[in-house]
Amino acid sequence: MLKSRSSLSSRIAKNSVVGMVEKLFEIFAGVASISILARYLNVESFGLYTIILTYIGLLITLGSVGLDRIMVRNIAANKEKLPEYLQDMKGASIVIAGFSLILIIITSYLLRLDNEMTIAAVSLFAISELLAMYGTIYMSAFKAFEKMEYNTFITFLVKAVGLVGLITVAYLNLGFFAIFAALAVSNVFKAFLTISIFKKYFSRKHIPVAFTNSGAIIKEVLIIAVSIFFAVASLRMGVFMLKAFGALKDVAYFQAANALFILVQPISFVFVTALYPVLSNRELNPILIFENAAKYIFIMSLPVMAIMFFYGNELIVLVYGSNYMAAIPAMRILILSVAFAFLANLFEICLLAKHRQNMLTIGWGISFFVNLVLGVLLVPKYGLLGCVAAMSLSYMTLFFALYYFTSKYTVFKIKKNIFLKPGVAFLVMVFYLCYFAATGKPLSIKLDILNSLASLFLYTAVLFMLKAFSIKEVELVKNLLALKIFSK
Repeated sequence: MLKSRSSLSSRIAKNSVVGMVEKLFEIFAGVASISILARYLNVESFGLYTIILTYIGLLITLGSVGLDRIMVRNIAANKEKLPEYLQDMKGASIVIAGFSLILIIITSYLLRLDNEMTIAAVSLFAISELLAMYGTIYMSAFKAFEKMEYNTFITFLVKAVGLVGLITVAYLNLGFFAIFAALAVSNVFKAFLTISIFKKYFSRKHIPVAFTNSGAIIKEVLIIAVSIFFAVASLRMGVFMLKAFGALKDVAYFQAANALFILVQPISFVFVTALYPVLSNRELNPILIFENAAKYIFIMSLPVMAIMFFYGNELIVLVYGSNYMAAIPAMRILILSVAFAFLANLFEICLLAKHRQNMLTIGWGISFFVNLVLGVLLVPKYGLLGCVAAMSLSYMTLFFALYYFTSKYTVFKIKKNIFLKPGVAFLVMVFYLCYFAATGKPLSIKLDILNSLASLFLYTAVLFMLKAFSIKEVELVKNLLALKIFSK
């Protein structure tokens, strides 16, 4: 039993670390890309770029994420059936890609993106995204076999190719269309690289496309897709709200604030992704794993929220430039919902692991409609600030809805006392940052980094002083740190 527990800890640690490396590079590449484009394009063009990326990304995500989650769950439970699952998933992905392309064409028409250059950019980018979605099926197999290092390697190369492409476009001043051409090249590269790695390390045999079980798969994907639609639409709704009630510059400011909020989500997402195969496979004690995960995710979320709130203005200026100062208040409002969003990620995988994706759909649906109703009420009057306030409140709604469903329909529960001691440590950290950060002084990167590190040290010290970690939890952390993470 001890060996089994050690093995499980090793796998979770390995998957978390490898996944975090992947997400950190994604964050770096994302910040670098946004910074390049925000400076290369004017504010209105950046708004148009955001609109195109938003609705294409939304429509592609609906199918790809659903396929990914089904693949990981099913293969994790029955690894010997990989070829059978893969050929069915390939058939389902082709059908979903067709529907997605039709929806993209319709949406482009409704958004009146009828400029020739814009149509060409949309078409090229959409087709490349669909091809990348096909390749994502193979990446799901890597996750199911807990070979996250393959995904990390692929992500590193693909993001590097995309970043080099954007730098080339900006340096040579190749124009708006060339931006999407560079993104398309990285998508095509991702698909071919993923399939090549799969054939080399998993199966050299030809796995045909099958449509036998496509109907059943698509039906299940649609259930997840509805929740994904609500999730992604909630994240991006501000783009469409501000497009309807504001100007392209408001869209750009929203994107500036929202992108930073999204970029911190991998901090919790990586951890819960590493847990997903374990919870799906029912190894050891999933209830204990869930309780510890909830506690650590909450503890991680609080300093992120504090530092982003107090130093978000420096981040906005550093990443986007002084033209995006109007995005600072919006970013601060959004960042207040970080803890709720982090824990919602955990509730999502618990509901999926227990085949309660219908509850996940309902939870995100409630959040979506709260966001929509509040947006309609607040955006026309308060503009950008009303938009992000509606979004932040919708995240809080999502947290309570998913917490209720997780408690009622699964075996997973949260002990409410886990929030008390981290909350006290958080208040101490906030008081420190109020004194040292709210000085009105000019940007000083060195001083801000030192203050951030000092506040993190203070937060951690208070947690230990309050004995927020039990002896068993401290021993678990020591064991995880002592394990040879990359050994099998």
